[in-house]
Amino acid sequence: MKKFLFVNYYSDKNIERKKELIYCFQKNLELNFIDKVYTFVERKEELSDLYKLKNRKKIFPIITNKKRITKKDIFDLANKIKNQFILIAITADIYLANSKNWKNIDKEFFNKNKTNKVIFCSRSSVKKKKLA
Repeated sequence: MKKFLFVNYYSDKNIERKKELIYCFQKNLELNFIDKVYTFVERKEELSDLYKLKNRKKIFPIITNKKRITKKDIFDLANKIKNQFILIAITADIYLANSKNWKNIDKEFFNKNKTNKVIFCSRSSVKKKKLA
């Protein structure tokens, strides 16, 4: 089953933060188990940095004209997509691990027992010692 990443992206004015967001976005684009990255941005101009990344053909921009997206925005878009897929929603400062667990999630998680399931993801910092 196809796996679509839904991510909100914004171009931060803090250059270090912006680098972090672009780094995370690139890491997610490199995942071969992710088929599309639906990218919610306030304005089209915010996509310029992302279109310089490798695997940019996976990016499907959603111009929102608002700063923050809601769960409703995500589900409204998901309901418009015709084929079956696994929706993975994350924030801009998260990247997924390149693991067999994600690659096989449709077989090992969604096809067992009950049919309707949700996964809530949490993150851990890769730079814990550098954070206050």
